[in-house]
Amino acid sequence: MSPGYALWFVSVIVFSGQQQATQAARKHHTVRLLRGSALHPTTNSSKTVPVNNVAQFDDIVNEDAREGATVFTAEGTKDGVELDSDVDMDTTLTGPGSCEAPPGVSCVCTHPQFPCFRWHPRRDRCTCSSIGTAEGCVNVKGFFCERPKECVDNCKMCKTTTFCHECKDGFHMMGGVCQDMGMVFSKAHHGVKGNLVLLGSEEVFHGLEMGFEGTIQRWRAEEYVIKEFFYFYKDIFDFIVVVPEHHLDGRIAYAENFHLEGDRSAESKLRSAVLMQMYGMQVSAIPLLHEMEHEWGVFGDIEKLTPGRLRSVGPHWGMSVMHKRGMLGGFPASAVKCTSGVLGEDSCKQPLLWDFSQGSTKTSHDEIGGYNKFDLLLMGLITAKEMPIEKLIFCEGADKLYGQGEQPVTCKKIHVITAAEIEDARHHEKDERPVKKGETLRAAVVVVMPKPTDVDAELARSDYLHSEDLNWLNKYIADEPARFHAATQGLASIDFNVTSADQKLPPSQADEAESVLDASKDLINQSQRKEERANETLTEVEKAEPAPVPAPEPASEPVPPASTPTTLTATPT
Repeated sequence: MSPGYALWFVSVIVFSGQQQATQAARKHHTVRLLRGSALHPTTNSSKTVPVNNVAQFDDIVNEDAREGATVFTAEGTKDGVELDSDVDMDTTLTGPGSCEAPPGVSCVCTHPQFPCFRWHPRRDRCTCSSIGTAEGCVNVKGFFCERPKECVDNCKMCKTTTFCHECKDGFHMMGGVCQDMGMVFSKAHHGVKGNLVLLGSEEVFHGLEMGFEGTIQRWRAEEYVIKEFFYFYKDIFDFIVVVPEHHLDGRIAYAENFHLEGDRSAESKLRSAVLMQMYGMQVSAIPLLHEMEHEWGVFGDIEKLTPGRLRSVGPHWGMSVMHKRGMLGGFPASAVKCTSGVLGEDSCKQPLLWDFSQGSTKTSHDEIGGYNKFDLLLMGLITAKEMPIEKLIFCEGADKLYGQGEQPVTCKKIHVITAAEIEDARHHEKDERPVKKGETLRAAVVVVMPKPTDVDAELARSDYLHSEDLNWLNKYIADEPARFHAATQGLASIDFNVTSADQKLPPSQADEAESVLDASKDLINQSQRKEERANETLTEVEKAEPAPVPAPEPASEPVPPASTPTTLTATPT
């Protein structure tokens, strides 16, 4: 998914069959997650599975609605569970063009600006509309939001009689219940060991469990971790990577980038937060470089150059051909050739012969060979003048987005795009800061543990040898700076060290209460702003011509772990 956009709000949208293509642009983050016109993970189940001992990343839109892929949908469609995906929304379909609220739910569309749950003919799905009156909603056969006045303790705005939508100041909504943030923060234990920050909290860990299970939106669980981290540590990190202490089962287990805000001060450094699974020794490479690049792309500002990309693959390069495979997808020039003629010239005759084994529309991992020049251009590490002969060739409206080996592919139109055109189209948001050459980014890897005492026990040990997962993660992060430096061709560095100097001084009781209150208000404001931006993005994206619908993608099957993890050149799925 998906820089400091004010929001941990990430909607994960799972699409199947035809909906996967036609609704992909709605999305991570998310959301994920999306600034201006992009998003980061969110439109399919973005599976992260081991393939030849490599964790493949398959997110779609992850955090900001800016990529157009993450669009706001109703927050929940059944009592007691927060759901935010079209698949869940579809369970309420009673026939073509008809939507019905689940039993016992009087308010499906909880956002005050989009209170009408109805069928949207252009989007071909149930959606939350801005129709502001019950009469107007009924006229389009919709279901208008009517909230119960009372539900759970400390709730400011109810969703159902047993489920809260917005808590009172100082409380955090998790699974429909309002929790006292000050109480949770004060009970948590934390510490730094090796390359990892350990954070122990029963409430926060349980939130992650529910997020991975899909019973709450993962942005709620992620924001809880981030707020608690900033309760103890200074906002001086470019990235925060959140990982559960052990592997969490569930239907939402892929990696996501959330564009969020830090402490909202002028000195705030936070760009993005990344949520990842505890992969463990069964994989040798994970999609961390991929997720971090989602801070800068591939967003909606270049959608006019690559029509339909966001709708089909979210904030990734998709069916793009470049000098080499990109960290956010794409294919090398060697993977595509014309039936006759030269690719990118008028002589090229279709169908194209496309070797899908040499790349992917949206997946990658840390060992695909680093960022390509177009990745570095998005990040700000090189300029168009430094790559004057490079061209990006984009296949608009491809009749196939994946396949085994070489496949015939027909494009509606082939676009030849220069680096200068991409550079001119880019519009960095105020919180989307390009990387400067020679800059060293800072990142913190936060391992969330089930209990506060788990942190104490871990800090009492001298190493991680007793835990395969933690030992693997500690070693992997130790090697990540070298991987990042090589991936950027030596143009930038990253530091994962966290020291005692990075910790905040213990707050006074008054400061503690004020910080918790500010955090609570901030979460509410961010959530509402996120949904508003997502809707605006969807409206803009829908003005473009819809992309054709490819056949459903076959599900990826995990590969059994090898006895000894090795770094392999994986064939992406």
